[in-house]
Amino acid sequence: MEIIMAYPQKGECRNTGRTHFKKGQVSINKGKKASPELRRKMSDAHKGHTPWNQGKKLSKDVRKKMSLVKRGQNNQRWLGGITTLNHAIRNLFEYREWKLSVYKKYKSICQGCGHKSHKNHAHHIKPFAIILKEMCQNYSQFSIQEDKDTLVRLAITYEPFWDINNGTVLCKECHADVD
Repeated sequence: MEIIMAYPQKGECRNTGRTHFKKGQVSINKGKKASPELRRKMSDAHKGHTPWNQGKKLSKDVRKKMSLVKRGQNNQRWLGGITTLNHAIRNLFEYREWKLSVYKKYKSICQGCGHKSHKNHAHHIKPFAIILKEMCQNYSQFSIQEDKDTLVRLAITYEPFWDINNGTVLCKECHADVD
């Protein structure tokens, strides 16, 4: 007696026979529009079925608990609290205000090539990393890892970050040349 093993075709699941696609693979039907007849058939096939969650309502307490369960270390995307001080300062409201005032000062015109765009970048003339390093040296009594929140609060009052005269506007290409 001969045993014949049937192997799944590319993109076909071994257990169910359904097709699935890995990252980078594309469906042969992608971008094609279904005919009106096929769309009607698919619609008819779904009529009469009730969604799994129809009529089910979660209370506020349950929703809040579900939200809290997935925060911080419990989140599947948690990477150990690696948000850097640099990133935290750049996410401040004051940083956004600094960028807007630099754009306003130069009317969003690239100071390298003269290109005007809403996609231009606000750039620190004295590099942000050097300003951050100086701030950390001034406040050396704080640990960058343990006292990050304190350092972020101190950064709000640290003038060199928010000096408009230390800012310029550059387009993407000119910004790449500077860095």
